[in-house]
Amino acid sequence: MAGTVSRTTGWPRWALALATMLGLAACSPPVAHLGSGHALKVWRAASVPQPAGPAAVAPGLDAQELVRRALEHDPALRALRAEVASIEAGVGLARERGELEVRLSQFRLDDVRERRAGVELAVRARPVRPREVPANIATARLEADAARAELREAEILLAGEIRRLHADLRIAEDEAAIAQDELALRDEERAIVASRLAAGAGTALDVALSQLSSAELAADAAAPVDASNPQLRRLRTHLGLAPDAPMDLTGAPGGVDAPAAEAMVAEAMIAEALAQHPLVNRAEAQLAGAAVEAWRAPADAWPWFSFVQVDYDAVPQPNASSESKPYRFGFALGINIPLWQWSGASVRAARAQQVHRQLAFEATVFEVAAEVQVALAEVRVARERLATIESVLLPAAQVAADEARKARAQSALDPMRALQLQNARLKARRLHAAARRELAHALIGLDEVLGRRP
Repeated sequence: MAGTVSRTTGWPRWALALATMLGLAACSPPVAHLGSGHALKVWRAASVPQPAGPAAVAPGLDAQELVRRALEHDPALRALRAEVASIEAGVGLARERGELEVRLSQFRLDDVRERRAGVELAVRARPVRPREVPANIATARLEADAARAELREAEILLAGEIRRLHADLRIAEDEAAIAQDELALRDEERAIVASRLAAGAGTALDVALSQLSSAELAADAAAPVDASNPQLRRLRTHLGLAPDAPMDLTGAPGGVDAPAAEAMVAEAMIAEALAQHPLVNRAEAQLAGAAVEAWRAPADAWPWFSFVQVDYDAVPQPNASSESKPYRFGFALGINIPLWQWSGASVRAARAQQVHRQLAFEATVFEVAAEVQVALAEVRVARERLATIESVLLPAAQVAADEARKARAQSALDPMRALQLQNARLKARRLHAAARRELAHALIGLDEVLGRRP
C-alpha cells in the first residue's frame, strides 16, 4: 500500500512524519542540575520569619491552637502529605491494562521509490495475567493505607512535642513566680541577719551565709526563664514565627484533660489503641499486602499468553492477477511457559513473607498493648502523687505559714523561724508544679500510645 509521495523529496509524507516522531522521542529530557546552591536558596526562602502581626500571632494561644498551626506549617508533614497523595494516585494507575502495540513490517525503501511498496500492519496486545490487576489494585490501596498511617504517626509525634512544650512553658511561669517569692524571702532573711549583726546578736559568718543563700536563689530564679528560652525558640520554629515574636500562652498545660479514674480501664484503652494506633494500622496493611502476594504468586507460574496479535497483510504479490486479493487478515499469539517458576520458589517466598508479616503484626500488637499499660501506670502514679500533694502537703504548708504569720505579728515567734515556715510552703508549691508537669507529660504520652489524632 503506497502512500502519497512528496514532490520535493520523493518520500511519502507519512514516512516523514514518522521520522520526525522518532527524532522527538530520542531527544534528551530537560534535566535541571540544581547544584549545591539551590538547597541554600530554599532554606533562606523558608527561614524568612512571618511578621509578628495579629494574623501571625493571636493572643491567647492554647495547646490545641498551637498544634493546629504546627501541623499546617511543618515541612516534613507537608512532604509526607504529598507522598501520600502520590501513592494514592498510584491506585488509579494500578487499574490500567497494558498498552496496545501497532506494528509495521514488510516495508522497504526501494519499493517506495518504485511506487509499489506494501506493508503489514498488526495490532498486538498483552493479555492480563490472572489475578494480576486485582492484586495490583489491592497492593496499591494497602500501600496508601501504610503511607497514611506513617503520616498520622508523624502528626501524633509532632502534636505530642508541641503539647509538652506548652505544658513546660505554662508551668515554668508558675515556677518563675515561686522563685521570685523565694528570693524575696531570702532578701528579708538577709535584712534580719544584718540587723542582728548591727545589734551585736550575730556574726559576720551569718551575714555571709545569708548572702550566699540569696545569690543561689537569684541564680535559681533565673533557671525557669533560661530553660524556657530554648523551648520558646523551638515552639516558634515549629510555628514558623520570628525568634522574638510575642506569644501569649493560655489554657491548661499541654491541653490535657485528665479522665476520671473509673474511665481508665486498661482493656478498653488497649482496644482503642489497637484499633487506631498508626503502628498497628501499618503492620496490618503490610500483613494484608503479604497475603495478596501469596494469593498472586501461584498464578504467575501458570502458562499464559505473552501476546495476542491481529494483522493486516498489504504486501502486493509479484505474480498476483488483477482478480486476486493480495490484502488479507491474520492472527498470531504467543504463550509464555514459566518453567523456572514451576519449582515453587516464588510461592514459598511469598508464603514465608506472609508468615513474617503475621509475626511482625503480632509483635506490634503486643508492643502497643504493653505501652498502653505502662502509660496507664505512669498516669496513675502521677495522679496519685498530685492528689497527695494537693490534699495533704499544700494545706499543711499553708496552715503552718498562716500560723507563723500570726505568731510573728504578735512577736511570739522568731522571725527566722517564720521565714523557714514560709520557705517550706514555697517548696511545697515547687513540688506541686513538678507534679503537675509529670501528670501533663504522662497524659500526653497516654494520648500518643492510644494513637489519638491531634
